[in-house]
Amino acid sequence: MPMKCKMSLKYSGIAVNDGSMNVYDAAANMIAFSEFSVEVARALYGDSAKAEANVSGFGKGSFVTDMVIHLGGAVSSLFSQVSAKDVLSIMHESITLWKHLQGFEPKALDKSDNHVAVTNHYGDILQVKAETVKLVFSEKSADATSKFIRDALDHDGIDSVSVQSDEFAGDLVLVHADEAQWFKNVSPELPLDDFEVTQSLMVEAPVFKDGNKWRFSDATGSFHAAIRDKRFIAEVDAGKPFAKGDMMRVRMRIYQCQKGEKLVGEKEILEVIEHKQRAYQSSMQV
Repeated sequence: MPMKCKMSLKYSGIAVNDGSMNVYDAAANMIAFSEFSVEVARALYGDSAKAEANVSGFGKGSFVTDMVIHLGGAVSSLFSQVSAKDVLSIMHESITLWKHLQGFEPKALDKSDNHVAVTNHYGDILQVKAETVKLVFSEKSADATSKFIRDALDHDGIDSVSVQSDEFAGDLVLVHADEAQWFKNVSPELPLDDFEVTQSLMVEAPVFKDGNKWRFSDATGSFHAAIRDKRFIAEVDAGKPFAKGDMMRVRMRIYQCQKGEKLVGEKEILEVIEHKQRAYQSSMQV
């Protein structure tokens, strides 16, 4: 049997009371909350669980969402039924975990059975279910909460966002404006590669400002890289000429890690070994 659950998303503040909440913002918030609700179900029952969240009513600053979850295939044999209590518990616990982390990646994760002890930036420990950690570290759920919580509370006149359900005692979600900045991607980085190479690069766009992130290209394509060679930077500051198409032989650091569901990488030029200005061909009449 499918699980059905009704939830009410509500915003509070002057902007809601006087009816000045933008209709496009309201629509974006409803969509983001629906997407987050679907990610909650998937964190608990897996990607094969089919979840739908639809807006069934709205009032001044509030929106009612009907959530329906179906289990199919192999996953249906693992769960005799879908529990609204379990789904709402994971949603509530995920908000608690975001507040616990306060916008920082966790310092430590200690898993025991189906629970994880999460140590935050300040050394405090919170124990949550493994599914809660999976949900909070999901890029999709982080993106959804940043929209219906952080972005919404960033607007003047909106002081808090809450979610209630008849099947959950108290506030399922309650976030105040001063907590909004915590709701973002806080998944820890998992280092994968960190090595140095020596190779030739073509300059696509030299950058003569702080940061020194130039755009280069090699046989694989274009990329940006920060330049850490102080001697080279000093030469550039002194007026050494550079142009698009110049070739550089460099010692480069390549770093790659996994953050949530994404691979993230960066490149740094540690040393410029040789610089060759672009070769221009001249034509001769005969």
